[in-house]
Amino acid sequence: MKSLIVAVLLMLFSSASNLEVKHLDTPLNVKAIYLTASSAALRIDSIIPLKEKGLNAVVIDIKNLNGYIAYDSNLAEVEKYNTEKVVIPDIKGLIDKLHSNNIYAIARIPVFYDNALAGSAPNLSVRGRLSWLSLLVAALFNVQETSWLDPASIEVQDYNIAIAKEASALGFDEINFDYIRFPTEVKDMVFPVWNQQSSKREVISSFFKRIREELAGIKISVDVFGQTTSQKGDMGIGQVIEDAFAYFDFVCPMVYPSHYVDGFLGFDSPVDHPYEVVKYEMDSAKKRGKNIRPWLQDFTYKGVYQTEQVVAQIEAVKDSLGQDYSGYMLWNAYNNYHTDSLSH
Repeated sequence: MKSLIVAVLLMLFSSASNLEVKHLDTPLNVKAIYLTASSAALRIDSIIPLKEKGLNAVVIDIKNLNGYIAYDSNLAEVEKYNTEKVVIPDIKGLIDKLHSNNIYAIARIPVFYDNALAGSAPNLSVRGRLSWLSLLVAALFNVQETSWLDPASIEVQDYNIAIAKEASALGFDEINFDYIRFPTEVKDMVFPVWNQQSSKREVISSFFKRIREELAGIKISVDVFGQTTSQKGDMGIGQVIEDAFAYFDFVCPMVYPSHYVDGFLGFDSPVDHPYEVVKYEMDSAKKRGKNIRPWLQDFTYKGVYQTEQVVAQIEAVKDSLGQDYSGYMLWNAYNNYHTDSLSH
């Protein structure tokens, strides 16, 4: 009887705690920048004044590119796999600070590219096709071959869904999923779960559906390759943009001009034509779905990008989407932005 009473009290306390969680409505036109977990923890007081330039949202890594959870998680799965390295010591305080300044908080979760989980659960990770000697050495010395997890693994999917649920319960207003795709970097790949009877597209689309079902009532967005806007196939990674439109509140193609091959649209150097490249890709995307909110380039790669080039991309998005324009997110891996562009 005593244990039953304790269980009921815990359930009531949990329900009461959930009622206290506040979420901001999505801004009509999101103007967001990406922040690593360390930037969010150390630089947030210098980020908030960017509201005066137009900033109204931030995208924060809660699971970094190495796969480690950046806050003190209560998830049993995180403890099981030992995948926590606290970089943000007060995640709730950070969210409260953003909310008190009316800044929309987006939690970013890279999914299938995950060095930490691949190291802790090699039985779930993708590996190259090795010789018997290489396999023996890998087993003896616990050598990790890739940082990719099998997209068909329900265990991996559930792990990331659990992180998303916890992030929402902490107060994040939206969950942004990245790296929901098959790897391209590894040749002769061996998948521990995927049996190739289902296509890559079917595996990824099925996971999209699971996310929507498991996170009902939660704002969710997904990052996709920029080329998915104009390509009809799955690009060998399982991503077809129509599948994303079907299940996510926002679809976020990464239309970085520097990432298009020379000759794209007839340009010797696409990076030097930010307006034209982004306009073309947004025109292609809007023919296939709505709720498009792209990632735009605010970093130098192949060509120098300053305020002028960033603004050109923003104007391209506005000109293309018109009344369906819902904003953009700026990417710079080092979080150094041309902040004057936020006024556009």
